[in-house]
Amino acid sequence: MDRKTNLREGEVLRPGPTAVLQLLLDPREGGPGGAGVLAAVLDGGVDLVQLRMKAATTAERIAAARVLCRELAPRAVPLLINDDVAAAVELGPEVAGVHLGQDDLSVSAARARLGPGSWIGQSTHSVAELCAATAVGATHFGLGACFATATKTVPRLLTAAELRAATAVATRPLYAIGGITPENVGRLVDCGVSRVAVSSALLTATDPRAAAAALRRALARTAPPPPRTA
Repeated sequence: MDRKTNLREGEVLRPGPTAVLQLLLDPREGGPGGAGVLAAVLDGGVDLVQLRMKAATTAERIAAARVLCRELAPRAVPLLINDDVAAAVELGPEVAGVHLGQDDLSVSAARARLGPGSWIGQSTHSVAELCAATAVGATHFGLGACFATATKTVPRLLTAAELRAATAVATRPLYAIGGITPENVGRLVDCGVSRVAVSSALLTATDPRAAAAALRRALARTAPPPPRTA
């Protein structure tokens, strides 16, 4: 067994997501578009959804995920569960995997419970954390915060130099996160960013479909390289 990823001999780690526009979603929080927002942003180009229900129980996350899957599955859009490995285990093949914070269950422990077929992402805030997450077998990364955001208090923002360094060393899909909007995403693209994770920029937009489409157009300037597992 590989001590870093808990893979057994002969098992192959599934490559991380190839999606470029990830939606961070709490279904309990309504936006101006109401129930139609998810369909609108999917139409606009969202191709990965992360269920991010803080202060919820595992049972509540499982129930919400199953509702989401009914809308996502016909579009072949994968669903990730934020933090809750137990929920992902219960949901099994209904979801693609989990996304973990620095203080959550370790990547290797999550891999032992979920197996080699699941995506396991990790939040990072520096190049050092990005390299550490790579070493323990994370399939993809969140990196931020890039801009100030109303949804989360952050101690510091990444500099352009740090973003350029991170995109240069990342060997697996990297999603920039934190206060990203259609108006400022171009500054990230200039640093080599090709994938982003967003929430309020889409969910509170007057026209969520147009906002998602604008982000996709901006990201198209830096076509993401194929994900690697090395």
